[in-house]
Amino acid sequence: TADSTLVDSMYENCHYFKNTGGAASVHTGTVDISGSAKIKNASAVEGGAIYLSNGNVTMSGGTIEHCTADFGGAVYVASGDFTMTGGDIDHNTANGKNDADEEIGEGGAVYVEGGNIYIGKENCADINCLIVSNNTAVNGGAFAVSGSTPIMHCGKLIGNVAKQKGGALYVSSQSGLGGFTMLGGEINGGEVEANAVLGGGVYLAGGTYTLDNENAAISGNKAV
Repeated sequence: TADSTLVDSMYENCHYFKNTGGAASVHTGTVDISGSAKIKNASAVEGGAIYLSNGNVTMSGGTIEHCTADFGGAVYVASGDFTMTGGDIDHNTANGKNDADEEIGEGGAVYVEGGNIYIGKENCADINCLIVSNNTAVNGGAFAVSGSTPIMHCGKLIGNVAKQKGGALYVSSQSGLGGFTMLGGEINGGEVEANAVLGGGVYLAGGTYTLDNENAAISGNKAV
């Protein structure tokens, strides 16, 4: 993908059933999503809307919604830089299954295999600068991380649901390379009946999780 800017644009019903990135597969260059841009009803095996490898994706506005993939309902980050400072990622689903027809989908909104992921700006005064809400997966309703360590400065992860572990966040790194650093923002359970079976807000299966108790908050998450 060469450099592209999505401002007030609509990408809808884009499907790539055999590979990556229903709307965009980024292997070089930069994609900017801003304004009222919308990616809707896109699907792929990895990254229902966007697959990122060795490029840059920045999201300062717009919406990614109702997208599906086996892993990373909206976005799959293999490598490269993904920066989200605004916009909404809503109602996306990671619904992958294995050969035994068992559900294994991870990262309803974003699946992180590697790369650099920044959520919000440093010293951000508006916690509502970005919203990641109502996304669903087996593990990691909003984010599933197996490599790299995303850094969250502000924004809200709200009302996300995992059928098993980590309503908002699931960290599964077994190599010690994966984690999540929450310096600001909020993980909120929203109005759903339950966010997960284990870890209504966060489930740590490996790697690290760091929370700044003064500037970040986890509230209202429910496990059953």
